[in-house]
Amino acid sequence: MRGNVDKDLILSQCHGEDSYKAYREKVQKYSEEESKVFENLRHGIIFGTKRYLNKITAKHLKKESDAELPQLNRIIKDKDPAKLLKSAAKVINFNLTKLSQSDRILKKDLQDRDVLLYFLRGTGLYTNKQIGELFGLTYSAVSRRANIVKSEISKQSEMRQKYSLIKSMIKV
Repeated sequence: MRGNVDKDLILSQCHGEDSYKAYREKVQKYSEEESKVFENLRHGIIFGTKRYLNKITAKHLKKESDAELPQLNRIIKDKDPAKLLKSAAKVINFNLTKLSQSDRILKKDLQDRDVLLYFLRGTGLYTNKQIGELFGLTYSAVSRRANIVKSEISKQSEMRQKYSLIKSMIKV
């Protein structure tokens, strides 16, 4: 005699926004089953992993955006802001952990943070909200700080030099 399986009980053990998807992923991982083809569809045109997408874009796609190719624009903008921030911070020898360790930031560190913020905003790849999440700021604070840096950078040679150094070392 067969017993009934309580679907709700099983799905309650799978955490996440979509318990059906979480269950499917758990079973696929356990059974070492490949994921479905359409689960790896990227940008509506490329099948494969994120790593494969990066390889294809580096080899075949032009780097500048085109108003007539929205899919291309989405691919170009699909860059991890945290990685870009880490690279930019390395260029100016700024320790990013200073931002998360203290509520109060030294003036020199504040200037470096603002130069990094201004650089990320200047790429045009990220929203103020995305940038704010990296720095622990609101989206409106990002806008405010970027405007302050824009006026300060013309007055302070040290800030201008750091910004120029980042822009010359990191091509976006």
